Amino acid sequence: LITKLESLKSQLPSEYHDKIHKNPLRIFDSKDEACIKLLPQLPKMVDSLCPICTEHFNGVRDALVAVAIPFEVNPNIVRGIDYYNRTVFEFISTDSAMGSQSTVSAGGRYDKLISDLGGPQVPAVGFAAGIERLAMLLEDMKPQLQPIVDLYCVIPDKEGLNISLQLADALRKRHIHVEVDLQMKAMKNQLKRANKLNAKYALIIGSQEISHNFAILKNMKDQTQEEILLTRLEEDLLKRFKTSSNYKF
Repeated sequence: LITKLESLKSQLPSEYHDKIHKNPLRIFDSKDEACIKLLPQLPKMVDSLCPICTEHFNGVRDALVAVAIPFEVNPNIVRGIDYYNRTVFEFISTDSAMGSQSTVSAGGRYDKLISDLGGPQVPAVGFAAGIERLAMLLEDMKPQLQPIVDLYCVIPDKEGLNISLQLADALRKRHIHVEVDLQMKAMKNQLKRANKLNAKYALIIGSQEISHNFAILKNMKDQTQEEILLTRLEEDLLKRFKTSSNYKF
């Protein structure tokens, strides 16, 4: 990137010359027309990812596809704070009333921030959102909160992640409150959290269950459990929760 910017230095505004070596990513964030015109000629970070980061990035995209969240990969997005790493993102509203203020929130990962400040290694993700913009979008929605978790998805390993995300997305669209455990800690810890959240059921889907084409559904009240075929999972759960969730958006 620096080498390419050096070759284009004469086309850059003078105030960006010192940024070529100090902070070349700032060029991507510039609103200057001269900088914007040069963006197509610049190398993209997404084309220079290491194998581990490539796997992580593909995993993020696969998860978004699994739950049908529309997205576009924008190689020109940068965040103004240097502690971000790996994925950065923006949430864009398609509401035409938002006009040029369509970005309602933006953020990214910052896995090393806590350790850089002297604390333990704590991987994290966060974002900033515009309260006024969110209020505009929510004005007509009037959502009501569901206080009890209907289903808590326990994920023993990554093989069960996308199936759990797809199921959670389908059930949420039918007004069923689903929580998905993304930390993949020990199953005992995940079930403990499900109990803490007062979940009615815990659903266990991992590589072992998938290999046998079933999931384990545990009743958190009486601790009984049963096996449900993956092909009938959504249908079975919808029947169970048909009368338990009556809130609307």
